[in-house]
Amino acid sequence: MKLRLKSLLLLACCLFLSSGYMFGQREITGKVTDADNGDPLIGVNILVVGTSSGSVTDFDGSYTLRLPQGSTVLEFSYTGYTTQRVTVGASNVVDVQLKAGAALEEVVVIGYGSVRKEDATGSVNAITEKDFNKGAIVSPEQLVAGKVAGVQITQSSGEPGGGISIRIRGGTTVGASNEPLFVIDGVPIDNEGTSAGRNPLNFLNPSDIETYTVLKDASATAIYGSRGANGVIMITTKKGKKDTPGRLNYEGYYTTSQFTGEPNVLNAEQFRNVVTFVAPNRLEKLGDASTNWFEEISQTAKGHNHSLSFTGGAENIGYRASLGYQELDGVLKGSDTRRTSVALNYNHSMFDKKLNVNVNLRGAFTKTILIKAKSAQPGSSTPPNRYTIPKIKPSQVSGNTASAWRPATRFLPTHKSKTLATIYDHWAISK
Repeated sequence: MKLRLKSLLLLACCLFLSSGYMFGQREITGKVTDADNGDPLIGVNILVVGTSSGSVTDFDGSYTLRLPQGSTVLEFSYTGYTTQRVTVGASNVVDVQLKAGAALEEVVVIGYGSVRKEDATGSVNAITEKDFNKGAIVSPEQLVAGKVAGVQITQSSGEPGGGISIRIRGGTTVGASNEPLFVIDGVPIDNEGTSAGRNPLNFLNPSDIETYTVLKDASATAIYGSRGANGVIMITTKKGKKDTPGRLNYEGYYTTSQFTGEPNVLNAEQFRNVVTFVAPNRLEKLGDASTNWFEEISQTAKGHNHSLSFTGGAENIGYRASLGYQELDGVLKGSDTRRTSVALNYNHSMFDKKLNVNVNLRGAFTKTILIKAKSAQPGSSTPPNRYTIPKIKPSQVSGNTASAWRPATRFLPTHKSKTLATIYDHWAISK
């Protein structure tokens, strides 16, 4: 009898505690739909903020969860949509409409025009100005170096204005070129039209570029036919925006570079010792001079870049004008590049935006001096620097024979350079 009484008391306590817990919770129901078309969203995660409790919407977007006492905020998250938090009021029914995320609303440029990113088919990567590499950008491709998966950008040499190599998903041909097709504001630029060893994008001012769009697969590059077999890189330049006040913008930087180290070769005295041991009969041809040819042909390279632009717009009108100047010296004397660029853009919408006129004028004057390595021919008394380094008068050395010069040509290095200092400034003046 006593045992039965204890069991009844224990059962009554459990019922009392569970009912208190149940009465402390609220049952929340609702439906989650797309804000644009009202379609139900399946698999939306609903989390009670501050707890581990939650729920998931079913096939018609409905959900049910228990809201613990003291919790009032629900978080709704879904792939491709903006996460939203809702405060629960007196009502036990909470319906939510989720908006598409910014990544899906982003507009990308493709061969046939421009579409929303969620509607684009094929493999397309868009890099906007906010994602560009920052700092002293010498050439346009450096803006997106390392930013796009499957795209390798390498520089053929350390010379300013030197050639570049871009591979989209690796090489596709053995004997032909593997370089992609460049399309600038809808105009294709073929690499075959540039001189060997030159950068085909060297005429562009990096400050004028707004977006890069990389088309990788066949469906994305179909409009360009066989020219897009190695991929397509579409470059869109900045344009004036309608109904914006005039804005004057200046960007500039100054940079210096030098070799990280000298090649480990024999100096003049050590070389004479070798000749004395190997061919003493040629010792008199070496003379008595001691010249460090690495120091004679190298220098601390200096460079500066300036970009000035004015942009603005009125009702249905946008305009932008820019002027740029770049001057870069190479770490080898005689190599340098100079670029002066001018760009004008005017766009006008007429007849209730049924007719859009867009005018782009772009011009550049580029002068690049690249060093072509060439050794002195046997029997020639001309120093190899006369062939390899233009505009340099080498130090006078007695015994200017081929034997005296040849050792220097063997050890002319190709070393990487490092940036010693960079000064980067940016000013903006609004009217």
